[in-house]
Amino acid sequence: MRINIRNGTRPSPSHSLCENCRSAAIIRGTTPSHDRIYCNSIHANANRVDFTVTECTMHVPRSGMYLNEMQQMAWLIDLEPEKDYNMPTGARERRVKVLSPQERRDRIGGDAPIDVPAQ
Repeated sequence: MRINIRNGTRPSPSHSLCENCRSAAIIRGTTPSHDRIYCNSIHANANRVDFTVTECTMHVPRSGMYLNEMQQMAWLIDLEPEKDYNMPTGARERRVKVLSPQERRDRIGGDAPIDVPAQ
């Protein structure tokens, strides 16, 4: 008989994920017992985290970027619908449209998120 144990005993890391998270506000005291960590990802109000975090679905490394930040700097690449461009063979072709982040902001307006069509 085989027994699988999922998410069993976790290793105790020396540092919390919060130490490297963009959403964490860390206040350090003179001793580790005086340290305070507050998380801004869980709710609009910062919540105090009183334990060492080993896994977090809202974790964003300090060197990483949020989705809306990546969208604001992304180049938009789009295919125009198929058209007949008076090609002698009657073939249809699609042309590629590429908009820089600045062109996208000028055309769409502001820092609107990119609308990704469902596939």
